[in-house]
Amino acid sequence: MLLDSQDNDKRIDSEVFPIAIGEQSPTGDVRWDALLGTGFSISDDGWCLTAAHVLEGVLGHVFAAFPAGNEWRAFTIAQVESHPTEDLAVFRVVGRQLAPFCGWVPGQCHASREYFAFGYPHDLLKDHGRPQGPYGAVPDRPELIISRGHVRRRYSHPTPGLRGMAFAELSDWVAQGGSGGPVTCHGTRNLIGVYLGHRCESLLDPDNHRQLVGARGIALRIDDCVRWAPSVAGGQTLETIFRKERAPAVFHHLAGPGI
Repeated sequence: MLLDSQDNDKRIDSEVFPIAIGEQSPTGDVRWDALLGTGFSISDDGWCLTAAHVLEGVLGHVFAAFPAGNEWRAFTIAQVESHPTEDLAVFRVVGRQLAPFCGWVPGQCHASREYFAFGYPHDLLKDHGRPQGPYGAVPDRPELIISRGHVRRRYSHPTPGLRGMAFAELSDWVAQGGSGGPVTCHGTRNLIGVYLGHRCESLLDPDNHRQLVGARGIALRIDDCVRWAPSVAGGQTLETIFRKERAPAVFHHLAGPGI
């Protein structure tokens, strides 16, 4: 369980949450079939963000999950709208009261900026799961993982396999399932990007005749999308939503295993 020291009773996984396919039993317990990605709240009236590709082709079968003691509960995802050019989607979580996870300050995403990236890696299905279900192993519970690194560069040109052009290359990558998760300035709640995926670089080692492979994370730069006004949000821009909310400014520290 990850806690923000500003409020020792506040779980970060009540604001950054897994997006999954599965079923909820009559008793309310969630059966996990697959973790598709990560979402996070940006307002107290239910508006959230993720990468658009996380929700494509699965609406009606996908849910957002939140902790309830030692169990998890599924909530419907609705009012989805994707950005016209970038890999970003806004949506609402139905029936769940949310607090904004992060705020936004312009001009924070630049080379050498240290960051935190939050996500629910799909590979944890293998660590905690049971080998059953149509999508592979079924986990007993998801785990929120926090990665730390720095922005290597900003760039604005097409990248194979990725939608859009407003990218930030990160020093580290988040495993599959981290797509759609927030990337914040290190030590603060200021959003600088939305994690999209990774790219691999292959080099041939002439001495050992081996191929060396390195991976870099890629995030969408949120600065380039704040003027987007989704119709589902009544035409208000993301900038307006960010500015009217009062997310906590900083993490004094994160308390939990591995932090």
